[in-house]
Amino acid sequence: MAAASSRCRAARSCATSRSRSRQPVDWRVWRHAVKLLQIKVQPNARLSVLVEPGEDGTWAAELKAPPVDGKANDELLRLVAERFGVARSRVTLRTGASARLKRIRVDDD
Repeated sequence: MAAASSRCRAARSCATSRSRSRQPVDWRVWRHAVKLLQIKVQPNARLSVLVEPGEDGTWAAELKAPPVDGKANDELLRLVAERFGVARSRVTLRTGASARLKRIRVDDD
């Protein structure tokens, strides 16, 4: 049983795990992998800032750009790319193009 629990800790989710609650994944330990971030966005802020995730694993972003013609989305993707040190082309918007809660994919390879 010890081997199964160590596999569960290493994987993002495990069907053999007895725990039903989802624990947030620590993004800082991911290396050479794909990161999926959930970000709550506030457009029309004074400054553009990306705040590290809270207990629920959701990031927060305050964006200077208005939510018009995808300007806020473009600024968010640029900000995430800068934060993770990857090219802008490695960051994509998966869901939430017109919502405040967005899912972002970062390819780290």
